Amino acid sequence: MNEARATIADRGETPVLLIAEPGGSEFSYPENTIKNSRNFLEHLVPGGKLNRDTHSLIHIESTVDPSTKGNAPGAWVHLLFRPSSVQKVHWTNKADPLT
Repeated sequence: MNEARATIADRGETPVLLIAEPGGSEFSYPENTIKNSRNFLEHLVPGGKLNRDTHSLIHIESTVDPSTKGNAPGAWVHLLFRPSSVQKVHWTNKADPLT
């Protein structure tokens, strides 16, 4: 918002006033990495009791929406699981669907 307002002002125009200013997750920026992800996984599943997806059979898309309630720590995490179309992977929903 600040960049857009500055650009508009640089053109000699007046930015439109908003009824409600954006805030919270509307000013969040994406992270490209997960810090210490390997150590985190080893802590959750000690001894390698789960098979890791080392062949990229499932692709995961993720979005994190931080809390917009004041100082409340928390976030909504949205995950989308897609089977690899390159490796012709498929799954069945015999137990529960992944979505």
